[in-house]
Amino acid sequence: MSDNQNAIADTVAFKSYVGIIGNIFAMLLFIAPITLMIKLHKNQVDPLKVPFLVMMMNIMNCVLWLAYGILAKDIFFMVCNGVGYSLNLIYLCLYFIYRWRKDFKQALVFCALSVISAMFILVLIAFVFLSKGAAQYSAMIFNIFMYAAPGQKIVSLFHYIFL
Repeated sequence: MSDNQNAIADTVAFKSYVGIIGNIFAMLLFIAPITLMIKLHKNQVDPLKVPFLVMMMNIMNCVLWLAYGILAKDIFFMVCNGVGYSLNLIYLCLYFIYRWRKDFKQALVFCALSVISAMFILVLIAFVFLSKGAAQYSAMIFNIFMYAAPGQKIVSLFHYIFL
Protein backbone atom coordinates (compact mmCIF):
# COMPACT_ATOMS: atom_id res chain seq x y z
CA MET A 1 0.00 0.00 0.00
CA SER A 2 1.12 3.48 -0.69
CA ASP A 3 1.39 6.16 1.97
CA ASN A 4 -1.74 7.87 0.63
CA GLN A 5 -3.80 4.67 0.96
CA ASN A 6 -2.47 4.13 4.49
CA ALA A 7 -3.47 7.67 5.43
CA ILE A 8 -6.98 7.12 4.06
CA ALA A 9 -7.30 3.79 5.90
CA ASP A 10 -6.13 5.44 9.14
CA THR A 11 -8.67 8.24 8.71
CA VAL A 12 -11.51 5.77 8.12
CA ALA A 13 -10.48 3.71 11.15
CA PHE A 14 -10.26 6.86 13.29
CA LYS A 15 -13.74 7.99 12.20
CA SER A 16 -15.10 4.53 13.03
CA TYR A 17 -13.57 4.60 16.52
CA VAL A 18 -14.90 8.08 17.17
CA GLY A 19 -18.35 6.98 15.93
CA ILE A 20 -18.36 3.97 18.26
CA ILE A 21 -17.28 6.07 21.24
CA GLY A 22 -19.93 8.68 20.39
CA ASN A 23 -22.61 5.99 20.19
CA ILE A 24 -21.58 4.60 23.59
CA PHE A 25 -21.88 8.01 25.24
CA ALA A 26 -25.18 8.72 23.49
CA MET A 27 -26.58 5.37 24.65
CA LEU A 28 -25.60 6.27 28.22
CA LEU A 29 -27.47 9.55 27.79
CA PHE A 30 -30.55 7.68 26.56
CA ILE A 31 -30.41 5.13 29.38
CA ALA A 32 -30.08 7.77 32.13
CA PRO A 33 -33.86 8.47 32.59
CA ILE A 34 -34.40 4.89 33.79
CA THR A 35 -33.70 6.04 37.35
CA LEU A 36 -36.42 8.68 37.01
CA MET A 37 -38.89 6.06 35.76
CA ILE A 38 -38.05 3.82 38.72
CA LYS A 39 -38.69 6.73 41.10
CA LEU A 40 -42.01 7.43 39.36
CA HIS A 41 -42.97 3.77 39.70
CA LYS A 42 -42.16 3.76 43.42
CA ASN A 43 -44.04 7.06 43.93
CA GLN A 44 -40.86 8.79 45.13
CA VAL A 45 -41.34 11.61 42.61
CA ASP A 46 -44.47 13.58 41.85
CA PRO A 47 -45.21 13.20 38.11
CA LEU A 48 -46.23 16.85 37.92
CA LYS A 49 -42.69 17.87 38.88
CA VAL A 50 -41.03 15.82 36.14
CA PRO A 51 -39.72 17.98 33.27
CA PHE A 52 -41.36 15.96 30.49
CA LEU A 53 -40.32 18.58 27.95
CA VAL A 54 -36.83 17.06 28.06
CA MET A 55 -38.23 13.72 26.88
CA MET A 56 -40.23 15.37 24.12
CA MET A 57 -37.25 17.34 22.84
CA ASN A 58 -35.07 14.24 23.03
CA ILE A 59 -37.61 12.34 20.91
CA MET A 60 -37.65 15.11 18.31
CA ASN A 61 -33.86 15.28 18.34
CA CYS A 62 -33.56 11.52 17.82
CA VAL A 63 -36.27 11.42 15.15
CA LEU A 64 -34.59 14.12 13.09
CA TRP A 65 -31.09 12.66 13.46
CA LEU A 66 -32.52 9.25 12.60
CA ALA A 67 -34.05 10.72 9.45
CA TYR A 68 -30.69 12.27 8.62
CA GLY A 69 -28.96 8.95 9.23
CA ILE A 70 -31.40 7.17 6.93
CA LEU A 71 -30.88 9.75 4.18
CA ALA A 72 -27.09 9.81 4.64
CA LYS A 73 -26.97 6.01 4.98
CA ASP A 74 -24.88 6.41 8.14
CA ILE A 75 -25.16 3.36 10.39
CA PHE A 76 -23.89 5.23 13.47
CA PHE A 77 -26.69 7.80 13.26
CA MET A 78 -29.32 5.16 12.56
CA VAL A 79 -28.43 2.78 15.39
CA CYS A 80 -27.83 5.36 18.08
CA ASN A 81 -30.83 7.55 17.34
CA GLY A 82 -33.11 4.60 16.62
CA VAL A 83 -32.41 3.30 20.12
CA GLY A 84 -32.71 6.77 21.64
CA TYR A 85 -35.97 7.42 19.81
CA SER A 86 -37.46 4.13 21.01
CA LEU A 87 -36.31 4.52 24.62
CA ASN A 88 -37.52 8.09 24.91
CA LEU A 89 -40.92 7.20 23.45
CA ILE A 90 -41.18 4.47 26.08
CA TYR A 91 -40.15 6.94 28.82
CA LEU A 92 -42.71 9.50 27.65
CA CYS A 93 -45.48 6.90 27.53
CA LEU A 94 -44.55 5.67 31.02
CA TYR A 95 -44.61 9.26 32.21
CA PHE A 96 -48.13 9.73 30.83
CA ILE A 97 -49.25 6.47 32.45
CA TYR A 98 -47.84 7.50 35.84
CA ARG A 99 -49.18 11.03 35.51
CA TRP A 100 -52.73 9.87 34.81
CA ARG A 101 -52.85 6.64 36.81
CA LYS A 102 -56.56 7.01 37.48
CA ASP A 103 -57.47 8.07 33.95
CA PHE A 104 -55.81 5.42 31.81
CA LYS A 105 -57.72 6.46 28.69
CA GLN A 106 -56.17 9.92 28.79
CA ALA A 107 -52.72 8.39 29.21
CA LEU A 108 -53.32 6.13 26.20
CA VAL A 109 -54.47 9.06 24.09
CA PHE A 110 -51.31 11.03 24.87
CA CYS A 111 -49.14 7.95 24.28
CA ALA A 112 -50.79 7.31 20.92
CA LEU A 113 -50.46 10.97 19.91
CA SER A 114 -46.76 10.94 20.83
CA VAL A 115 -46.00 7.77 18.90
CA ILE A 116 -48.05 8.75 15.83
CA SER A 117 -46.67 12.29 15.62
CA ALA A 118 -43.06 11.13 16.00
CA MET A 119 -43.54 8.45 13.33
CA PHE A 120 -45.25 10.96 11.06
CA ILE A 121 -42.30 13.36 11.31
CA LEU A 122 -39.82 10.55 10.65
CA VAL A 123 -41.68 9.29 7.58
CA LEU A 124 -42.29 12.79 6.29
CA ILE A 125 -38.64 13.85 6.43
CA ALA A 126 -36.88 10.58 5.66
CA PHE A 127 -39.19 9.13 3.03
CA VAL A 128 -41.29 11.97 1.57
CA PHE A 129 -39.19 15.13 1.50
CA LEU A 130 -35.89 13.25 1.09
CA SER A 131 -33.99 16.37 2.12
CA LYS A 132 -30.81 15.56 3.99
CA GLY A 133 -30.17 19.26 4.62
CA ALA A 134 -33.61 19.87 6.12
CA ALA A 135 -33.20 16.86 8.40
CA GLN A 136 -29.73 17.96 9.46
CA TYR A 137 -30.55 21.60 10.22
CA SER A 138 -33.84 20.85 11.95
CA ALA A 139 -32.05 18.19 14.03
CA MET A 140 -29.47 20.80 15.06
CA ILE A 141 -32.25 23.14 16.16
CA PHE A 142 -33.93 20.44 18.24
CA ASN A 143 -30.54 19.47 19.62
CA ILE A 144 -30.32 22.98 21.07
CA PHE A 145 -33.91 22.72 22.33
CA MET A 146 -33.09 19.38 23.97
CA TYR A 147 -30.26 20.89 25.98
CA ALA A 148 -32.34 23.98 26.79
CA ALA A 149 -35.35 21.92 27.92
CA PRO A 150 -34.20 21.52 31.54
CA GLY A 151 -34.72 25.28 31.71
CA GLN A 152 -38.41 24.39 31.96
CA LYS A 153 -37.88 24.19 35.73
CA ILE A 154 -36.19 27.60 35.80
CA VAL A 155 -39.04 29.22 33.88
CA SER A 156 -41.66 27.70 36.20
CA LEU A 157 -39.64 28.90 39.23
CA PHE A 158 -39.39 32.40 37.71
CA HIS A 159 -43.15 32.38 37.10
CA TYR A 160 -43.82 31.26 40.67
CA ILE A 161 -41.58 33.93 42.23
CA PHE A 162 -42.54 36.96 40.16
CA LEU A 163 -46.14 36.35 39.14
